Amino acid sequence: MELYQLKSFLAIARESNLTRAAQALNLSQSALSSQLKLLEEELGVVLFQRTSRGMVLTEGGRTLQAHAQEVLQAAKRMRQKAITLHRGRGESLVIGLHADPGFLRVSDLQRRLALLHAHLEVAFSPCSTAGAVPALRQGSVDLGFCFGESFEADVEHLSLARVRSCVVIPPALIPVGKSLGWQEIASLPWVWGGTSRLFTRPCSITWSSTGSPPARRSAPPTRTRSGSWPWPARGSRCCGKTWPGPSRRRGAWSSGSAAGFSSP
Repeated sequence: MELYQLKSFLAIARESNLTRAAQALNLSQSALSSQLKLLEEELGVVLFQRTSRGMVLTEGGRTLQAHAQEVLQAAKRMRQKAITLHRGRGESLVIGLHADPGFLRVSDLQRRLALLHAHLEVAFSPCSTAGAVPALRQGSVDLGFCFGESFEADVEHLSLARVRSCVVIPPALIPVGKSLGWQEIASLPWVWGGTSRLFTRPCSITWSSTGSPPARRSAPPTRTRSGSWPWPARGSRCCGKTWPGPSRRRGAWSSGSAAGFSSP
């Protein structure tokens, strides 16, 4: 049994027509018919019934169709592995993701890597901005994405894009038709993540300049019935307040930027 015979078998099953299958394989109809006959003789199974509607799989043909597909897929994987071994490679690449794959354009990244570095085995792993540098140092990721600034001496970093940040406020807390200033925003109830969190720092910088920080009260975190933290849901109706981030500096990330980095 030859792989080309299995390809011919699957082409006929797909087209349900011997002539169209021969054209798809760039073969003469007689050559394809001969291949099918030899395969049926070797297997001892009639694979197709010839009808006025074309070539129809028999019960045995339907059973063996899935096995033929598995054999060809296994052969493809073997060829790919052989190419990798021939090149003396076999590297893997683990990329840490700190945000939604759609936002990070992971599909485009995968296609580009497959085109330029087909030998790489690429895997993606959830990795927060705060955990990216430790993960790099531990070797659990090879490169990762993050928000904000990083000045780690042992980490190479590259600014990729500017991401606008905003404060979201439920409409019920804002009088109709009124625009709030920072002092009025500071007086509203806040869900605050602590001074170490990336997105609270721009607020702190703004309040330092306006002299109107919100009142703080320590309280244990609570969870909703579903077990999630009580943050505003994506897509909920909210009003927003934006602010400009610090100016961009050469060789560093700017606050509010999305960046990627890797160990040297």
